Amino acid sequence: QNPPFFGDFKINEFNKNFGQLFKEVLINSPCNKIYQKKLIDDYQIRFKENVNMGEDLLFNLEYLKFCTRISIINECLYNYTSYKNSNSLTKSFKENLFENQKMLFEKIREYLNECASYENNKDIIENIYTNNILGCFCNLFHRQSTLDSSSIKKEINKIVSDETVTNNIVYFLKGNLPKRLIGYFIKRKNINLIYYSFLIIKNILK
Repeated sequence: QNPPFFGDFKINEFNKNFGQLFKEVLINSPCNKIYQKKLIDDYQIRFKENVNMGEDLLFNLEYLKFCTRISIINECLYNYTSYKNSNSLTKSFKENLFENQKMLFEKIREYLNECASYENNKDIIENIYTNNILGCFCNLFHRQSTLDSSSIKKEINKIVSDETVTNNIVYFLKGNLPKRLIGYFIKRKNINLIYYSFLIIKNILK
């Protein structure tokens, strides 16, 4: 995938445009990057073994903290082969997905705040975050989920009661019609309407 911009950038310039690259899913993967081994060794940057979703993003955020310049090239230098895998994280029910997304986006905000670039990227980051919250709702209704209706409603309540979610209502209400409706239900903390909305979606997609 080609980047939205390319060239050599000082780290502060790069950070101001972080959101554009994150939106194009170019920040997370280690496959499309070349690292300085000395930097990794000197600062003992490692993948977190206790994280199995988003560990690559956490690694890259930690690495970026010690960079002074970033080069982005407009060339595809590798091929990515996709294949069907029933065990893939994208195909399976993800336990504690909301907690995982909450943690990852807290780390993104923390990184951007530390480099005084959060405000430059806020709209992109929080719009993606609220899209991912919709994904967390969908995940509760995954065909592999073992949650009963009562457990699903408890999880929905956990999400709509979260301060970061409620503080980002504006990004739900600026979205498409389904996103605006869910945003309205979150604002009202209407657990049942959220539950039945996604139950209908699940049955339509069967």
